[in-house]
Amino acid sequence: MVRNAMQVKSKLFQLGISPDYLCLLCGVATETHVHLFEQCVYSRSVLQEMATLCQITIPSMNILQWVWNQKWAKARKGIVLCAFTACYYHIWMMRNTARVELHLPRPAIALHQARCSAKMRINVLSSQLDLCTRSWLESIDLCK
Repeated sequence: MVRNAMQVKSKLFQLGISPDYLCLLCGVATETHVHLFEQCVYSRSVLQEMATLCQITIPSMNILQWVWNQKWAKARKGIVLCAFTACYYHIWMMRNTARVELHLPRPAIALHQARCSAKMRINVLSSQLDLCTRSWLESIDLCK
C-alpha cells in the first residue's frame, strides 16, 4: 500500500482486465491508491472512527506519515500506527469482498475487524509498556 503497488481498479482498467475504474467501496470515483485509502467515503468513515477511538484528530491525507511525524512516545506512536495499519488492511479486504462476493460489508464491520487485529498485535507487546501508555491504551479499549 505504501509503495502504491496494489492492483486497484484504475490499474486493472488500463490493462484491460477490469470493465471499469470505479471504486468498489463508494462506486463514484476512480479507484486509485489515494482515493481508496485516503479519500473514499467508506474508508474515511473507518479511519475517522479509529481516530476517535485513539483520541486523535487525523489529517485528510497521508495519515501514516502524519502519525510518524508526531512527537509522541515511541510506544504510543507504534500503537496508533498498528491501529491504522489494521484499518488499511481491512479496508482492502472489504474491497476484495465487494469484488469477489458482490456485496460490501458495512464500515462498522471493517472497523471491528481492524480493532480485533490491532488488539491481538498490541496485547503481545502490552506487558512492556509504561504505566502512562498502558493507561491510555486501556482508555481507548485497544488492549485485552
